[in-house]
Amino acid sequence: MDDGAKLHFDRQEFRTLADTDFFRFKEQITQKVSDAFGRIIHRVRDLPEVAGVPWPEGTDTTLGKISKGEQHEGLPWLVADMPRYFSKHDTLLYRVMLHWGQPFSMQWVLSGKPLEQFGEPMAALANSDPRILIATGGKLWDTGRQHFQALRPGEDALLAIQEYGFLKVAMFLTLEEADQLETNAVEFARLGMMAMSS
Repeated sequence: MDDGAKLHFDRQEFRTLADTDFFRFKEQITQKVSDAFGRIIHRVRDLPEVAGVPWPEGTDTTLGKISKGEQHEGLPWLVADMPRYFSKHDTLLYRVMLHWGQPFSMQWVLSGKPLEQFGEPMAALANSDPRILIATGGKLWDTGRQHFQALRPGEDALLAIQEYGFLKVAMFLTLEEADQLETNAVEFARLGMMAMSS
């Protein structure tokens, strides 16, 4: 059955379709990042600060989880979650993420009862360092750098909690800073746990 429609590729589509090297490099990069995320999970799990936090019952502080997918805002992604706690209305999560083409992100995400329990000290963490950014819009699972900003002098992170009903504090590293990811991710996890144990 010929209705006159024909498959046609423009020049860029044809070059992309013919380029098989991209997928080899993507798999190699994905494996390197996954290995680094595994090391981060083990190092975070072994931090002495883990024992000082009154985690909600059922919080995973021993296994962690690495996940990956192909379609977050149209691009591949990998995440490492450790510690992690989810229920129907509650979230307490430390997440390290690579969203293809975006900076690496390290985020503490709190909602529901964990937000009530830890929101104030985590807001203080956001106020403590200009490199630590706070979510200023979007939804709970929006992860892009564009959803975060540094607090201005005198601005209070607690206002974000009241406005959005969740708190996300984050640090970002450019792709060029990948060699600093493990150190920074473990240190940011430690800072969050110290805030929650105070």
